[in-house]
Amino acid sequence: MRMLELCGAMVVAATEADDRALVELARLIGFGNIESASFTDPQVALRPVVFFLVHVSMPHSAKRSLLDQLRKSGTDRLRYAPAIILTPDGPAETVLHHIDLGFDDVIIVPERRDVLTGRLSKQLTSPPSYIRTSEYLGPDRRRMEKPGDPGDPRREGGNPFSRLTIRRDPLIGNMVFRREIFGGASPMDVVRV
Repeated sequence: MRMLELCGAMVVAATEADDRALVELARLIGFGNIESASFTDPQVALRPVVFFLVHVSMPHSAKRSLLDQLRKSGTDRLRYAPAIILTPDGPAETVLHHIDLGFDDVIIVPERRDVLTGRLSKQLTSPPSYIRTSEYLGPDRRRMEKPGDPGDPRREGGNPFSRLTIRRDPLIGNMVFRREIFGGASPMDVVRV
């Protein structure tokens, strides 16, 4: 059995047509169950790991709201759920913008099924690093290299933060399995966003 068959997919789109397209894509990829959600009232599939597949045409404020709801959730199942943007081919700035927002991945579609399955499965097989500060919880955005950028000030540190290594297991769910604390913070200084 493929790992994605054990996971749920929650599709989030601004229009009915985009919603249908994402549901069909999730079926093609082979998710175990698929549901549609409004960004204001997500109904979460009953699987230990749920992928949030978000159409790029969602308004910026809706994407920000969805990420805030997920990352501030009281359960690890939602807090560390993979949030993926799906977008047609476009400028590199679109990809960088969504990574900077805090999405786990940005996938350009259309793409071959095996490539899509591989990219999404990587969310399960390669534990992501999340950063927790007083203002942010999400994937380590310092991995971005912006054209012409002399260096991201987030690389310099100085402020207390934690680096969390997340394990996403389709059978038991999402969990933090390594926590590193930097900048002189005590664990309580960086526990909640």
